[in-house]
Amino acid sequence: MAGAGVGSHPFFINDGRVFLTGPYRGADYGLSVVMRALAGPFGLGTVVVRAAVYVNPDTAALRVVSDPFPTVVKGVPLNLRAVRIAIDKPGFMVTPTSCAKKSVDATVTSTTGLEASVSSPYRVAGCRDLPFAPKLTLSAGAAGRTGVRRSTPFSATVTQSPG
Repeated sequence: MAGAGVGSHPFFINDGRVFLTGPYRGADYGLSVVMRALAGPFGLGTVVVRAAVYVNPDTAALRVVSDPFPTVVKGVPLNLRAVRIAIDKPGFMVTPTSCAKKSVDATVTSTTGLEASVSSPYRVAGCRDLPFAPKLTLSAGAAGRTGVRRSTPFSATVTQSPG
């Protein structure tokens, strides 16, 4: 969804799409943001903005770097005021491995070079209701299999009830 216009109430267009693409600008993946550009009753065509998606190999955290958003389309100034992306594809996101508070953080840069840090916190709901009670069983050694220069058997088994 994009909001453009002057004043405190920009005009919002709610028909954009975001597509996951292959590598882009040296990143592991890319995004292609596709949106119709409207100025009142005038259709100015389709605007496509690409973004590079870097994946941290240690934490799996994503860093998304967007190409600049257009400021003028077919001679018409856009005055882009807001961009909202909702990830709502079923099964696209999974529950985090921790119930600790998390956040989506970003640095937004204006066309004049000014930067603002923004953050949207979230916390997984229902963590206390999860049936998490793993059991660990360890076994080491066996009759006649312990001692210097002998291979000692070792076994570790983790079990978890369904759900």
